[in-house]
Amino acid sequence: MGELFAARGIVPVVVTSPMCRCRDTAQIAFGGKFATDPELREIAAADGARAQAFERTALAMIAAQRGKAPVVFVSHQPNIERLTLESIRKGEAVVARVGEQGDFEVIGRMVLAE
Repeated sequence: MGELFAARGIVPVVVTSPMCRCRDTAQIAFGGKFATDPELREIAAADGARAQAFERTALAMIAAQRGKAPVVFVSHQPNIERLTLESIRKGEAVVARVGEQGDFEVIGRMVLAE
């Protein structure tokens, strides 16, 4: 995906989970510049308060970049599902548009690996 962006001269803002696999993916695909926060770690086994903290932080970080450049959010399946309200498969990327109210409108999907 990083190569596709680079080939078109697109430099996205990258927001990633602080977990090493997500940071490594962001680094490999888009280079060393990315934003992260401890609240963005995986929420699969999180309690309700931590899941809400994830959502608030993710939405705020994405909204802060809205309109400046495409935002790539490198995260975990349950986290993406919480934000988009969509079920996704392993290796699938979801392309969404963020509305004025911070809501996500899924406009496409790409299967990157199976």
